[in-house]
Amino acid sequence: MSGRDGGRRPGTGRAVLILAALLASLPAAASGPGSGAQPERPAAVRVQGPPVLQLCRDWLMWESCRHYGRGIAIPDVIRVGDTFIVAFASNVKRIRFTVADILYTGGECHLIRGSAPRVTPPDRAMDMLIVRDCVPVE
Repeated sequence: MSGRDGGRRPGTGRAVLILAALLASLPAAASGPGSGAQPERPAAVRVQGPPVLQLCRDWLMWESCRHYGRGIAIPDVIRVGDTFIVAFASNVKRIRFTVADILYTGGECHLIRGSAPRVTPPDRAMDMLIVRDCVPVE
């Protein structure tokens, strides 16, 4: 079947784009901290390493996230419900960060930003502070 379109069937490009969009909307097989083990949910953690701020946007068909890691200062001990200011980027921006949940796996903490605690671990991209070295506190 050859013709002006180089032998392709009409409409195949659109089908590929739709399939790609559907696959992109599925949750990743390895999502969440630790990508396998169920994370603990401590009420508070002691931060021992530098944080990385992840800010995400939902573009309807896909999500994208940016990471900021230089010069971010956060409190040493953080509890669910705490609110603090995070300054980031070279052209300094400030956001109010309220900790909705803390997910801890193998020495790494994900401090989830939001106003209400989550019932399940995140299955999609979301705003969070990622701390590679932290420990739960009582």
